[in-house]
Amino acid sequence: MTFLSNQDIARKLESGKPIPAARAANHVQNWPGLYSIWIDNAANLPPPFSPILQENKTTLLYIGKADDLFARLIEQDLNHKNASTFFRGLGAILGFRPGRGSLIGKANENNYRFSDSDTAAIIQWIKEHILVRFAKVEIDRIKEAEKYAIKRRCPLLNTLLNPKKLKCLADLRLECRRVALLME
Repeated sequence: MTFLSNQDIARKLESGKPIPAARAANHVQNWPGLYSIWIDNAANLPPPFSPILQENKTTLLYIGKADDLFARLIEQDLNHKNASTFFRGLGAILGFRPGRGSLIGKANENNYRFSDSDTAAIIQWIKEHILVRFAKVEIDRIKEAEKYAIKRRCPLLNTLLNPKKLKCLADLRLECRRVALLME
């Protein structure tokens, strides 16, 4: 594996031709690494998120790390086969809410899920509007490189490590958890 500096990794996540989410499974392998998730046009998000992206002159939504890029990016974040912070945050921004009481009795009260039909709608939206980039990174360097990339770009949907995390996003996620914990 070729050694890349944190700056080189961050540049790789920011430049070059992005891959549409609908075709990403054909390009991503089971490598360790980092990935970046972009929207095709900031105007495709509702306010206040589209103006925030436009003001920051970016379409970057999220930077993530993975021991296995295919499992994390393709299966979790883009297709929601397992719990995904990115997917939950995006769904909340797009106006979807989990089922009332759906988290009652669950071990992790943060991992709310959307209904099957809402999940399918979010996945379709992702296929139509999301682009990705990724970089193969040595497993022992992933955390350090992720921290550098997030602090450098402050992606909209990253809450951990992000010095500019959004209160409006935190409020939406809290609303989703509250709905999912309400008795019917």
